Amino acid sequence: MAVLVDLHSPPVEGHRVKPVTTGYSSDMQRTAVQHSEIRIIQERPPEPCPKKVAPSGAVSLLGAALSIYPIAVGVASHIDLVTLDSLSRTCRAAHDGLIQYRKALMATTLRCYQDELPIDPRDTFRYRARAGIWHIQREANMRNFNGKAGQCARDMVAECRRCSKVVCRNCAIKQPEPKALKERYRRLCRTCTDAPLAHHINPTLDPKTPTSADVIQQGLCHCETTGVWLCQPCGHSIRGKDQTYRRIWQWRSKYIEVGITDGDRGVTCGREADCLGAIDTEVEMDSAGEIPSPPSSTPSPPPSDRDSPRAEPRSGYNVHQFEGAGGCVTNKTTVKMRVGESVPEWHDEKCASQILRRETEGKVRRWCGWCWRVLPGEDDLKNQ
Repeated sequence: MAVLVDLHSPPVEGHRVKPVTTGYSSDMQRTAVQHSEIRIIQERPPEPCPKKVAPSGAVSLLGAALSIYPIAVGVASHIDLVTLDSLSRTCRAAHDGLIQYRKALMATTLRCYQDELPIDPRDTFRYRARAGIWHIQREANMRNFNGKAGQCARDMVAECRRCSKVVCRNCAIKQPEPKALKERYRRLCRTCTDAPLAHHINPTLDPKTPTSADVIQQGLCHCETTGVWLCQPCGHSIRGKDQTYRRIWQWRSKYIEVGITDGDRGVTCGREADCLGAIDTEVEMDSAGEIPSPPSSTPSPPPSDRDSPRAEPRSGYNVHQFEGAGGCVTNKTTVKMRVGESVPEWHDEKCASQILRRETEGKVRRWCGWCWRVLPGEDDLKNQ
């Protein structure tokens, strides 16, 4: 089927189309001109904005201070190379003030406490898996190692969050897993919980110091926000101590009616000997585990250079000998030590077998077992 249309037939009177009085002969030309005008407008380059010229008399106070050599050296001696580079990028005046002392400032930045130790390539290759923690090993074959695993870094150097010893990124511990952050909490006793937050800052501050003060905020635990920065002696066994602490609470949740919480036989405060309610008590220590190291021809590092966190065996005022298993005679020494106050135990946590639920949720004040700093609770945050 086909439809035939006569294009030359005259239009009907009722449907006559009136001519449009425009300057264009067709709609196609009008559309093309409109698109060309739009393209011309879009391709027109934007007018450059006038530059703001700073007045010649305006001088930055920071740049003026850093242009003085004693001030610049004093600032550089407390920061590392990364912080020094960031400081020079703050403004043009600071950059101009620091660039003139570039070599001197780079030589005075923070250095790791092991930076001057020599590198022994033979022992480093032999004990390459443990060379970074040579000064905390108990094996006799590692006591003669006098060196370090590699060169100390200069770009990322900061103080240890626990002992305040300057350590670089090569000598610091590896960052623990994020899921381990909740296992670092320690429960505080009632004396430490009721005390002002300023008493837990080292050094101790005025009790009336507000919680929002910068001096208190710097003394709080920031392991979850800024990361963990600990030297090898302080951080080589933090995960083992966390597991041991949690196992103590797991054991106590099973044996809750044996009367072991009487007196000072409960779980001690997380601050241990630094507890505000600590007391001096007698503790029996078994000295059978102390095995003297065999003599060696290789000179060992002096005790002052080892910086070992492990305390030497204390010579108690009374030593008892007793016969152990198999007829082995060992010595038991009674010494006086400061022991922290016992912490409270909550009945709801025992029944539900929950370990440190209040500390994990942040409801109460708790202690960090990694950086050895306090974490505020809900009441501390409300009072700030």
